Amino acid sequence: MADYGPVPSYALVAGSAPRPWRPALAALAAAVVTAFCLPIHLALAFLFLTASQSYDTTGSGGPFKSCGSATDCSDPNYGVMLGMGALMAVLWLAAALLGQLAWGPGFRFARVLGLTVWSAAVAVGGCAIVYAVLTGGGVSFYAP
Repeated sequence: MADYGPVPSYALVAGSAPRPWRPALAALAAAVVTAFCLPIHLALAFLFLTASQSYDTTGSGGPFKSCGSATDCSDPNYGVMLGMGALMAVLWLAAALLGQLAWGPGFRFARVLGLTVWSAAVAVGGCAIVYAVLTGGGVSFYAP
């Protein structure tokens, strides 16, 4: 009978063999979920930026007239900004948790944190690409 050497410890437990592709699968799953939610991220980013501006509240010039020389100006709506930021964070966390499921058994806070940061980067990058395409490559949020 041939001797093949010592038996690796992971071979003694069914399903415990190392799978080096799991982190890549988790990152891919989180990126796909985030990309699928990109229209929601775009809407939330637009509402966040809209709520962060000051507007003329006199009623002349339309609802989004900037506050140049007007006497009545609205402050930024911090409640809406906080709400939009929280909704974005929930979407990032949901994508990270789905990535954690793709990674495999065992919940690890560091994995979820890393996948949440990855999901946020994918969302911000996607929004920046869409914004650059729509504005012809400009990066300013303010009209001259």
